[in-house]
Amino acid sequence: MIPFPLNFILSSDVIKEKSCLRTPVVILLRFLCFYLIALNLVACVTIQNNYLGVEGTSRNLPIQTTNPPSDSERIAINRTVDSLLCIMALQKKEHKSLKANNINQLYTVFGKQLDQDRYYNSILQKEDLNPQENLPSKKYFAALKLLSSAADYQRSYQQIRFVRRALNRGDSGNNIPKRVLRKSGNYLYSCTVRKEVSRQNIKINNSGRDSLVSLLPCTNLIKSCFHRLYQDNDRFHDLLYGICRAGSYVVGNGIGIFHGLPNGVKNAKTLLPNLQPFDIILVRSPDHLTGKLVPGYFGHAAIWLGPRSAKRFIPSGKLKFEKQQSETAVKSVVEVLRSGVKISSLEEFADGEDFLVLRIKNLSKSQKRSILVNVRKQLHKGYDFNFDIESPEAISCTELIFLAYDFIDWQVRYTWLRFTISPVDLAFTALKSEQFEFPLFVLNGTAKINPDKNFVNSIIEPSAQLSIKHQMK
Repeated sequence: MIPFPLNFILSSDVIKEKSCLRTPVVILLRFLCFYLIALNLVACVTIQNNYLGVEGTSRNLPIQTTNPPSDSERIAINRTVDSLLCIMALQKKEHKSLKANNINQLYTVFGKQLDQDRYYNSILQKEDLNPQENLPSKKYFAALKLLSSAADYQRSYQQIRFVRRALNRGDSGNNIPKRVLRKSGNYLYSCTVRKEVSRQNIKINNSGRDSLVSLLPCTNLIKSCFHRLYQDNDRFHDLLYGICRAGSYVVGNGIGIFHGLPNGVKNAKTLLPNLQPFDIILVRSPDHLTGKLVPGYFGHAAIWLGPRSAKRFIPSGKLKFEKQQSETAVKSVVEVLRSGVKISSLEEFADGEDFLVLRIKNLSKSQKRSILVNVRKQLHKGYDFNFDIESPEAISCTELIFLAYDFIDWQVRYTWLRFTISPVDLAFTALKSEQFEFPLFVLNGTAKINPDKNFVNSIIEPSAQLSIKHQMK
């Protein structure tokens, strides 16, 4: 509904009378019109309608909000964030890719901060708040805590552009909603929220609460509108990011329908005797058109967990081990297809021609536990058609490996203004590192046990060099 001043200014009679537009009365009405529009934009943020609001929890990470977070824990997390952001800013300044463990830590820590905020948000959502009445003491304190958290985010994440943009895309694995940082800035500078808090602050004399208020940045209508409307070109960047994803989505799904006949049962029987849990499997599928467009020799990658590990650690009702099923038919392979992250059987996965198994030597129990936690966080995510390893709201098959085995310094490449990783990059990382061994290389249907690294390199190196030449052209 258009406010009365705007309706008056836009009327045809006023537009025809140009002299009228120059009068002080119309100028005043214009100002009043824009003031009302700005007020409407700002007023939609309230104590209850904060950056979390009434939200559900993630399917795989239920939130516990029974105990209030301690201040010491919050301070420790803030210190971790400051240290982590310094490292990431330095890496970007040197034009280097972010490390997988830093990316995982960033999203994990921010997810923990939001989980703490959810405790206070749950207090605010218990009953409807009447803006004409004073806030109950407990809800007043909860609102202050959320404002304090938003101020922390403004001081840290909001100041680093690439971090802010990545976190605003969300992450289901750590229960991070989309645009949550953007909403936290709106909440922090909302005049409506500040007025409600200030009205109650006068009646409550508490040094701890007064200190929280004193740490908040000052705000007014202009600042509130500025932080709501101006996002440092984030909206334009998100638009370009979405256009690139849509274009890649159309092309990827279009060529993905062209593939040869599946031959997974035979290949699975060849692979199974030589596999151990946590092995990485690279596959080359020359009959698939998508495999021809992926740079390098291999076109796909996945993680073999084995039936026991998959049944024990992956929360899925589909993982039912039946006695009549062979091990190759049990869903034990985590892979990422165009439809998203999927748990497949070895028979479903092994639809290719050549396979290379990568195995990390002497995996510790803590490393295995870390891999399983990281894999679990990627479940239910969609396919990353932008192939951006630094933004894990969606992932590709190689990004699954990159994030799951975050203690490995993976080889990556800078392509199309972003860092990506291909299956052959995984292979070259393993070839250059003493941490890996190659238990199996299936080449043209022939299984070669424990192949020499020089032999593996002689097969995949020519295709890698050819893809580099094509990229240079």
